[in-house]
Amino acid sequence: MLISVYSIFVSLVIFNIWVASLIFFERNNRFIKFFGIEFLLILSLLCIFRMVFAIEFPFAKVIRSDSILPPVMDALNYRLFTVFGVDISPLRILIAVVCIALIYGLYDFVRQMYYYNRLIGLYKRIQWDIPERIRTIYADVVKELGFKRTPQLVCNDISGIPFAAGFIKPMVFIPPVTELSDNDIKNIFRHELTHIKNKDILVKLMCSIFCSLMWWNPLVHILKQDISQILEIKCDLRVCNGLDVDKRASYLRTIINFIGTMSGKSRDVYYTSAMTKENERCLIQRFDLVLEDESYRNSKIISFTSFAVMLVMLVLSYSFVFQPHYEPSYSSDNAVYFTKENTRVVYEDGVYKVYIDGVHVLDADESMLESLELSEIEIEGK
Repeated sequence: MLISVYSIFVSLVIFNIWVASLIFFERNNRFIKFFGIEFLLILSLLCIFRMVFAIEFPFAKVIRSDSILPPVMDALNYRLFTVFGVDISPLRILIAVVCIALIYGLYDFVRQMYYYNRLIGLYKRIQWDIPERIRTIYADVVKELGFKRTPQLVCNDISGIPFAAGFIKPMVFIPPVTELSDNDIKNIFRHELTHIKNKDILVKLMCSIFCSLMWWNPLVHILKQDISQILEIKCDLRVCNGLDVDKRASYLRTIINFIGTMSGKSRDVYYTSAMTKENERCLIQRFDLVLEDESYRNSKIISFTSFAVMLVMLVLSYSFVFQPHYEPSYSSDNAVYFTKENTRVVYEDGVYKVYIDGVHVLDADESMLESLELSEIEIEGK
């Protein structure tokens, strides 16, 4: 197992294709109704997994490119100049740029977490007395959902929206909701507590870490918003599971009523599960899926088959890697010349595999590497 320029390239291509497919599927209600929203959530997590683990496995089949990759790699490895004995090439400059982008992404994530902690700290410091009626409704919903430990309930008017927050100790924050009916308040609590039950805040945290590091890819920003929408749909369907049409309609009316009374200055943070003023498409999609929830039930066979297909797709995505193909450099007497420019040594399963211009020529041990004067060449995978 090793990570190379080629394995990263393949992972990036597969990631973009899968994310593009996810974007299409997430907007197709028929697809969601047939395969289930969990399918899309797992697919989105697989997209992240495939990009993070850009590994080249020993069983991967090498697909040689003799017309496209060789000139590209030659251009990337072209020596521009030398600094302190180190050859500077476009590839090394690109690697440096990527490292800087990753450092910036990490800084941006730390900055977001700092803002998040300050915001949550502010909400916790300013707490209003919660009416007994609200506390009773909250306790009933907590018991209904089977919580062993009751998440803390905080009330103030800073945010203007209800939301759940907290990675380790989850909390539910609500604005003053005394003017709402008991049923509306119960629906709000069910929604936010279901987010906590589903660990949606942790999913958003993991997604945000990845998206911060990959900020330069436009598809990543769409993926981040689509995952948020998928989690909202999943929460809606979980809350409305087993309810009749009237109760599901009542749940949707709660969302409409609350959004209608929300302040335009409502503040939201991605690491929370907030009932916000979403765009029209997202709300219509959520309402459509909730109202038709009873009209479909994907069978266990469909669920098993769809997840099996995703697993096969994941394995197949690691089964190949593109590499440039060169004709080996031979002299007139068929002697092979090993140089830093044409030689690549890869350590796999205790054996040093030697490649000349991308072609595997022999397996060697350490003593053979020294006899062939290859000990100064950088060894990959070790």
